[in-house]
Amino acid sequence: MRKRGILKLSVMLSLCVGVSFAQKRIDLGAVNACDANQDADWQTLQTELGGIEVIDPYSPSVGRYSAGRFGFAGLYLFPYNWLPMSATKQPMCGRFERFDWNSLGQEQDWNLRIIPSDVFRGNFEDARQYASDTSDVWSCDPTPNEDADRHQCGGNAGTTFNAALHNCFEAEATPRGDRFDNPWFRRDTQPGDRKACSTLVDQSLCVYGPYVTESVHGNRPEIHPLQAMWWRSAQDSTPGSVANQDWILLHVQDASNRYNEVSDFSPRPGDDELDWAPWAEWQGVIEFRVGLEADSQAVAPLTLQSDELYSDGVVLNEPGQSDRIYIATYQGRDLIKLTENQSSTDHYQVSFKGVCTTVNNKIRAELAIRSTVGVQKKGGQPAQIGFHAIHLWNGSSGNPETAVKSAQYSQKLSGESLGLDPQSIRPVRKGNRLQLFGELRKRGNNMLLSEQTGSRALVDLASVLPDNESIGLFQRILSRHETVSTPNASSGKLLAAYLGTPSVPEALAGRVSDAVFTSAPQYAVTRNGKAAWEDSDELLGTFNSKLAIGGHLGQTRLLDNISPQSAWTFEGWTCGEHPEKGCVKRTKLNVTTGRPPTPQPDFTIYVDSDTEGDVPRFHIYFPGGVLRDTLLMLVATGTLKDPDTGENRATTLTFFNVAIPVSDDSDGEAERIVGNLAKLINVTADKLSGGSLPDRTFAYAQSPRYREAEMLRLNIKHAAEGGVIEPDTLNVFVQAAKQLSSQP
Repeated sequence: MRKRGILKLSVMLSLCVGVSFAQKRIDLGAVNACDANQDADWQTLQTELGGIEVIDPYSPSVGRYSAGRFGFAGLYLFPYNWLPMSATKQPMCGRFERFDWNSLGQEQDWNLRIIPSDVFRGNFEDARQYASDTSDVWSCDPTPNEDADRHQCGGNAGTTFNAALHNCFEAEATPRGDRFDNPWFRRDTQPGDRKACSTLVDQSLCVYGPYVTESVHGNRPEIHPLQAMWWRSAQDSTPGSVANQDWILLHVQDASNRYNEVSDFSPRPGDDELDWAPWAEWQGVIEFRVGLEADSQAVAPLTLQSDELYSDGVVLNEPGQSDRIYIATYQGRDLIKLTENQSSTDHYQVSFKGVCTTVNNKIRAELAIRSTVGVQKKGGQPAQIGFHAIHLWNGSSGNPETAVKSAQYSQKLSGESLGLDPQSIRPVRKGNRLQLFGELRKRGNNMLLSEQTGSRALVDLASVLPDNESIGLFQRILSRHETVSTPNASSGKLLAAYLGTPSVPEALAGRVSDAVFTSAPQYAVTRNGKAAWEDSDELLGTFNSKLAIGGHLGQTRLLDNISPQSAWTFEGWTCGEHPEKGCVKRTKLNVTTGRPPTPQPDFTIYVDSDTEGDVPRFHIYFPGGVLRDTLLMLVATGTLKDPDTGENRATTLTFFNVAIPVSDDSDGEAERIVGNLAKLINVTADKLSGGSLPDRTFAYAQSPRYREAEMLRLNIKHAAEGGVIEPDTLNVFVQAAKQLSSQP
């Protein structure tokens, strides 16, 4: 346990001392008149964020740390998969368009696709420009109710939506196992029907957590892991209406075990960062700040009620009573009254804060509800993962039907799903086909398996997948490395020509003498023909590890004496001493297999293959001599035949003999690259500066210059983790720098 976590809990407990058990009055104190910025923020809060701002009061920092160990033994090209787009956790809101559920294995993910609202569209667009594969950015139907595949519970009308708009981000979390199903996100419970459904599809929804892009999914934008979610139950658009003041607040602690420890992050965070913690540490705190407006001259206060729908793994703050009352007062008058409806303990803290006064005698205030989840167990046992759902509503409307339905549903669905044992995965030959099978374990009270099968059954993995998913074998790149010399003028000239810029600073580009990459056959779940690597890792990771280190003989043995029939082809090209932008004009260059003689002949690229341990490795040697001042390119294509389907799949890599060396991923090195980018696009360095973040609500979303400057630097640091920035990656940074330089 980290010392900071212990301190955090003790501070929270101390804050509760002296609270009256039955009723507590909180004076708002002196409240100033609302200024223009406060009016604008209040309008945005009510119309774009569902009337609620959410913060992590103790560990809001995401920092520059990439997260999520992915792969094994550090071999994968993306050992750290989630790359921050903001140094702090962020809210994102919009129309919830589709709900999917990755239901394989113990780790079962909620996947929410959301079209960002107006105020958050800039966040999304700025992050999307860093996508390495735009086709991986989700496309959502911009018209509510029209997409038949949006997975709304109770049937989906409309037509299938296929437009490639790439217009929505994903919010993802892995809740605790007994809360996969709940009133808002669930599966159809009929045997054999694995479709996910949500009662919230097509409604406005807000989420909060680290704002990242994901490497194995083409660097698409995500809130991951999702920590908090909130929405208006009635979806009433009338500001200040009684129906408008009806919310569900959801605090979800991620159970994927990918963001729990300091060792899950790179570079390794230091203990001196008091506002940083692992994104799903053993104990998490979220504060929901509800924006309320009350008449300062009203005879009776605005009455609110709250009820807990779920309180799993929630830290108790203090002993309490069944009904608790909190009253916000202003100049001796009761303004807002909240009555808690809890069982016998206080699961969350309540406070009020004055914001400002309006010209028509209204008092704007924040009601803060602080939820703490993650109960530490004794004896070194893992903490109990939290799931906290609170219903808050205007009491004058009575006890809404929503709360009643939720309570009934929580009693109705208590069973857990079937689970596949990753250790049991193995191939089984069925005629000329080779299919993956695994043991299906029965858990909880789920009775989809007949009693005769016992607690385990051997099943074809394909049989437990949804209709649009299958299992496929791919040739996957595990690692990549280039050796780059000291930057020089001739390398800068070649890089500038490739980028289509007048020049490149001499201190930026160096010559690549050789490059190394490793690859191996790897199984993945495929969705619509594309590999879903992250969702495959838990289920197939153990078997894939054996395949990777098995070498050709080991792979053949593991695949029941069927060779994966993988083959690599290499094409060499010269783009000349004065290459056109993008190397459009190129001439074939010889590629020879084996280690090069000494000295290496001009006009020939050598490719040597061996193993790194048992992992297949390829070593590329670029020629020197007269071609030192020529842009060279090698295209490596690995083709693999799936022994089950017979489908041929190709993986392509491109290497140049010019790249940008970086010494480390420090702030100073990032600023050096930014300075060179300013010279490259011929602007002053201040044009690529973001300035300071304004002290306003959700300022990151409303400060394009700051946001774009921070994203540029974070992405440079991510690229620097490999020790080299490749020409195509630098081109992305050039375009981002041009966009940033045009900001007022």
